[in-house]
Amino acid sequence: MGPRAVAAGAPAALLLLAAALLAAAAAAPTPARGGFVGVLFPSLPACNLPRPFLVNISAAGSANTPAGLGYMEDSSARGTDNNAADRAAAGLTYLGQLLSHDLADLDGGSVEVRRRPPPRGGVYTGPGAPANRATFSLDLDTLYGRRGHPPAAGDRAKLAMGTPANPLDWPRDAAGVARIADARNDEHFIIAQLAGVFVRAHNALVDEIASRCGVGARLRRYHIARRLVRLHFQSIILTDWLPLFVTRDVLEDIAARGRQLFKGRVAAAGAVPVEFLAGTNRLGHSIARGRYRLNGQSPGPLRLFPLTAEEARPENNLRGGRPIPAAATIEWNRFFNFSDSRVGDIRNDTDQFAGLQVYRRIDRLYARPLMRLPVAGPGLPDEPIANSSGSVAGRRAEVILGALQRDLQSVVYRRGWVSPLTGSGGVRMVDLINFVEGDLPVADPAALCRS
Repeated sequence: MGPRAVAAGAPAALLLLAAALLAAAAAAPTPARGGFVGVLFPSLPACNLPRPFLVNISAAGSANTPAGLGYMEDSSARGTDNNAADRAAAGLTYLGQLLSHDLADLDGGSVEVRRRPPPRGGVYTGPGAPANRATFSLDLDTLYGRRGHPPAAGDRAKLAMGTPANPLDWPRDAAGVARIADARNDEHFIIAQLAGVFVRAHNALVDEIASRCGVGARLRRYHIARRLVRLHFQSIILTDWLPLFVTRDVLEDIAARGRQLFKGRVAAAGAVPVEFLAGTNRLGHSIARGRYRLNGQSPGPLRLFPLTAEEARPENNLRGGRPIPAAATIEWNRFFNFSDSRVGDIRNDTDQFAGLQVYRRIDRLYARPLMRLPVAGPGLPDEPIANSSGSVAGRRAEVILGALQRDLQSVVYRRGWVSPLTGSGGVRMVDLINFVEGDLPVADPAALCRS
């Protein structure tokens, strides 16, 4: 790929703001753990809208024409692909998906949680209660935990990556199933390769530690690399992602008054709120595009999930759960804003895929492929995603910041933390990509060895 510089982005001061938010939060920090699901507003009655009404507004349309599209369905037939006015990079959609996978992994039946009586104190407990398999923390257990990720052959400090056909793919068994901690990180080619960047960063850090550090650090290189990857992920979320979806006045209000909604027993138990899971956390489904162009060699943009029999051919879609061909390797300057990212005309249905692709507006409209799930693939829901959509609220930041506050090892408790890779406190996704691509030399090798 080769971009060595990054475009101007969110200032590092935003990381300091996030640290101030947590310092001002009302709840005392407690060790991170998962397992619970809760409700922020247990006294409010459920919104019991008639099922025919919900089915009607979330139904896929009959044709790709203005008259044939469903109420929640968008496409170029409406005149645009509903691109966001701020032209934010499309890769941030899937950074949010990885964050969602890290915070919540519900067991079977938990999607029916709203049919249960509201729990006393806001936390579901007891036999049959919905459970969260994830730790309630931004600790990347979606990569390191759950079912586990196999070690690399020849160096158990590294994580296995690649197949004989594609070194950037997940390791896979004979049936093509990814051998990874969380099957959802193989739902499609984009989330698979984005999550893979963090695994590749782990392995690159192991190599750096082995070549630069003393024997003590070399013996602990797996744990040092894992800790550094987690810290960089947290910094990227605070610097790159959160400020795009939560306005500064909301962040400043949380800093001044503390968390107003995510507190009490729900926060203390580390319970993931239903309102977050099935409501505000679903904004990613609205901003996801229906098509993406992965690299300059691909003949054109491909559907994230197929709509037709022709698009269902393996070479014509980005659906996961199968080996990723080398021809589908992502050029990251098409998904994140590097200095050499070409920004096309977002009003032009062809040119908008020629360079940096942007995410879509946060509104009621969904790209057509997301209105027609499920399709075969790991971790996909058993009913159309649109049926579980909810409104977007700025206070979703309280849940994310609350998860960071519960983790005593998180970046916000490391005052003055500076990345040994960049030499700065605010890390962006382009920094980590440049590091794994070999375009970013380690800024402070001594700090790397002290980590």
